[in-house]
Amino acid sequence: MRQADRDQICFVMGRDLTSWQRVLRLTSGTPWRAAESLTETTARALVRRQWMAELDRWEAALRNLDRRTSLAIVLCQQPDEPLHLPHDVAAALEARRAAALARAQQRAKRGGADGGAVPTNIPGEAPEPPPPEPLR
Repeated sequence: MRQADRDQICFVMGRDLTSWQRVLRLTSGTPWRAAESLTETTARALVRRQWMAELDRWEAALRNLDRRTSLAIVLCQQPDEPLHLPHDVAAALEARRAAALARAQQRAKRGGADGGAVPTNIPGEAPEPPPPEPLR
């Protein structure tokens, strides 16, 4: 697709919705289409709710884009442009990363100074299954 065509589509759909369509393409998803019976405002609200519910898909798209960019650099080709993240998606992904870091730090603290103490469960968190028995 020519850059002029992409610019026109981005102008009509908006940058956030264009990014969501790109996420769907990067993750082999079905392109989003608004139902004809919905108003534009309702359709945009529904798609925003959908993309906020699929943060894993955003992360997968970012990983796929990183792989494609690395490959393009190795092959001396022009890499794809970076993926624009809507503000609410960027904030949600950052909150996820911060929570994961906090959980990792909690686990490290429970492990003791030498890392050999028996871990304890965090309330509200599922316990880890025991390691598999060695084969005989």
